[in-house]
Amino acid sequence: MAQHRSGSDVLSGGDGSNVLNGGNGNDVIYGYGPEDRDPLSGSITATLVASGLPPAVFLQSSPADPDLLFVATLPGLIFVIDQSSGSPVVSPAPALALPFETGQQLLGFTFDPEFESNHRVYLDYSAADGTQVVSRFTMLDANTVDPSSEQVLLTIPYQPGAEVDRGGWLGFGPDGALYITTGDGAAPWNADPINGGVSQSPTSLMGKVLRIDVTSEPGAGAAYAIPADNPFANGEGGAPEVWALGLRNPFRASFDDAGNLYIGDPSLVSQEEVNVVSATASAPVNFGWPRYEGTTEFDSSVPLGPGTLTFPALEREAGFGPLQGRATIGGYVYDGPGGAQGLYFFGDFVAPRLFTAKIEDGAASEYTNRYDQLVFTGGDIGTGDLISFSTDALGRLYTTELDGEIHLLTPSAAAGDGADVLDGGNGQDQLFGGAGADRLLGGNGNDQLWGGLGSDNLEGGNGADRLDGGYGADTLRGGNGTDTFILTRAAAASGIDTILDFQGLGRAGGDTLVLQGFSSTATISLVGVEDGTARYRIADDDQTYDVLLAGVGAAQLAASDYNFL
Repeated sequence: MAQHRSGSDVLSGGDGSNVLNGGNGNDVIYGYGPEDRDPLSGSITATLVASGLPPAVFLQSSPADPDLLFVATLPGLIFVIDQSSGSPVVSPAPALALPFETGQQLLGFTFDPEFESNHRVYLDYSAADGTQVVSRFTMLDANTVDPSSEQVLLTIPYQPGAEVDRGGWLGFGPDGALYITTGDGAAPWNADPINGGVSQSPTSLMGKVLRIDVTSEPGAGAAYAIPADNPFANGEGGAPEVWALGLRNPFRASFDDAGNLYIGDPSLVSQEEVNVVSATASAPVNFGWPRYEGTTEFDSSVPLGPGTLTFPALEREAGFGPLQGRATIGGYVYDGPGGAQGLYFFGDFVAPRLFTAKIEDGAASEYTNRYDQLVFTGGDIGTGDLISFSTDALGRLYTTELDGEIHLLTPSAAAGDGADVLDGGNGQDQLFGGAGADRLLGGNGNDQLWGGLGSDNLEGGNGADRLDGGYGADTLRGGNGTDTFILTRAAAASGIDTILDFQGLGRAGGDTLVLQGFSSTATISLVGVEDGTARYRIADDDQTYDVLLAGVGAAQLAASDYNFL
């Protein structure tokens, strides 16, 4: 928090959510920094890397070449995307085509840490009878997996069906062990939505994080070894592979550079979870399902299994609000190009969302919906699209989507900005919110307020103020005085702004609605009134854009109320 009570101050907030008070004087206040003068400050560019693929579920770059992206798809095909020329090229033939039958799905894969010498890749897929299979394959060359090289390492008996809670992520930890997430085996059609509480049973491999050693020599008749420090390594008290328990459907997980494991776990009823296993935690960790969903007791009849009960680092209520969702997709702590360094990016499958949070010592802060910061160069990320995040060897962040699209997400320098509160106080102030759902208070004086990216709340206060919500669904109140409200064509497509106290010249007031970037043939007209709020529609070149004016009733705007510039 920064507070200045006098003088003409220039204040910048930087990353996160800040409270900045200008006080007396003609202040310039930035939610992030001077970059906020750009209306797209804080944007996250979503570059379309590929489209037209089968339903894509996961992506990794080759350890031998970060510009070779291997994309796994649900039907069992793995494609290679070559980015070396700057224009991504999708291989015409898949690197691997598993002979899947109806109902089988490829859910995840990972490269061996020693890939450059052993050329091994590991896959997690469902067999025709529902069994979950973890297998090892060997690459023939840089673009081809040898299908005849499959060695089945592990099988887990699940019932058939695409909607069974299977988990499906696997990846190597900093300790060189292979970690595998598994679901509880329940399904929407089950009479028993917790599958008998198997997630709490240490002898079951369902609803767990498994940890195996694929480097050391396995014992007789085994395909892998058991790390000696696994909590049930000797088979007493639980299955030797079990490392953490109490999960429902941990579909995606990741390690950060410090060795902490982040696990997204969707809700069955009400609580969406992001769980974290600290690099220093003692196994086993127990995340509570189905005794608990999040921090809420779900089924008291299920006895807790062994391990330290650990509640989510971030828990959100299931729903469709801006900070809600219905199926968490776990992501990554970002350390790639641009801004937002150190933030954990994750999303939701059912509701189109892009979230970030700062997670430290098992607790989350700065939880933010950044979907409005996305600027697409092609395609989109809509409902039912986002299925995975991935990073390449350079730390670049990607989304893989069931509509067959791949996007590269590149945060701008100011992308880590949060929901700021900027108060100009007295004086002729200039306030720039930048990214995030900001609140801008002009105070006394003739102030200029720019919301930037996000759904902002702008209040001019006393004086002749100029309010521009920018991108997102913004709420604007001019206050006393002859105020000017700005709506640009570029920003109008990103959300519907609401002006709470418009009193134009045609209404015995002095306010003006300025419409920027529209053509000379654009028109504005009243299309409806609901609860005293009038919906006006701007029609321009076969496109329409709406704006809401509260409290103005059903009368048409007078010609003096608005200007097209």
